[in-house]
Amino acid sequence: MTFTGTGGHRDRMRTALLEEIALSEDIVRKGVEVVPRFRITVPDGEYRILMPPDDMTIHKRGMRFMAKNPFLQNVLELLKSNPSEGAFMAWKQASVAFMAWKQASAFIIAGELKEPDAIAAFAVCSDGCTGIMRLIEREPLSFSEKQWLDENTIDSQLVALLPSANTSIDHETEEDLKRLFGEGGEYQAHKLN
Repeated sequence: MTFTGTGGHRDRMRTALLEEIALSEDIVRKGVEVVPRFRITVPDGEYRILMPPDDMTIHKRGMRFMAKNPFLQNVLELLKSNPSEGAFMAWKQASVAFMAWKQASAFIIAGELKEPDAIAAFAVCSDGCTGIMRLIEREPLSFSEKQWLDENTIDSQLVALLPSANTSIDHETEEDLKRLFGEGGEYQAHKLN
């Protein structure tokens, strides 16, 4: 799959990737942790969802949602056995449910990589996928040139996160998602436009 969208769509995704990599760079320069985040394109605009801090109260509330949803049971087990990895997976899977609920057409996931030490952002849409990465040199702090990534360097599991157009959410799950992603929710979604 190659990112071959129409000129306007492709240009908007590349612009959004550049914005996300610039945001990550700014965060690193401030000496703050770059938390993983989604930027999700839906029919009524764009949303940003940040990975919540390591707060077990937040994660326990998120676990209650997962306990009621069979498609998230494997994440619940991981959260119990490995809290930090499980918290990331819970956030990621809840964000995928948000994408299905809001009928997402594209998303960007951005954050900081440990190996290699880098900031990165990956875009996925029905037309394909692409990404951008900048390696980090810590002493003194500097960043490599932007490296554009093609489909061959992007994990197919990441591409599979974009829900198909015919994915449906039942009423009970929709109510849970409204609570999780609404004002004050565990994974509050911030409307960008």
